[in-house]
Amino acid sequence: MHRLPLTASLSTLRMTARRTDDRAMIITLAGELCFESIDEVRDAFARVCGQSQSPQQIVIDLRDVSLLDSSGLSLLIDVREQARRCGCALSVIATPGTHPRHVLDITLLSSALAVRDSLEGGFEEHDPDNPLPHPRRRRDERAN
Repeated sequence: MHRLPLTASLSTLRMTARRTDDRAMIITLAGELCFESIDEVRDAFARVCGQSQSPQQIVIDLRDVSLLDSSGLSLLIDVREQARRCGCALSVIATPGTHPRHVLDITLLSSALAVRDSLEGGFEEHDPDNPLPHPRRRRDERAN
């Protein structure tokens, strides 16, 4: 396992990144993903995508995130778009019943961000061209 020197210095968020193999990178966040901490995450993600051998799959692990605000949601959408541009599939790990998962579910971002319950079962491919849900559509309209 190869660890990158990515660690946030902010007291509200801890961040580590590790490659599982040549095709996958896991970025683990713990603490508060909010306005005060998003720049560190954005910079780290830019470094991951800027590597000469960028991973095919990037997983953002939110299992230890205690707060996810609108700035954090915006960051996740930006990261998704950046991953798409550099040809990486992106998925997010958020445990059901936690604050981050609740926020992702009620904002309808769970499907667009390929949210999964855990790292178990390997990495599933996700279509990076899957559009973000339209905020004004009701659930029953999206099903048709």
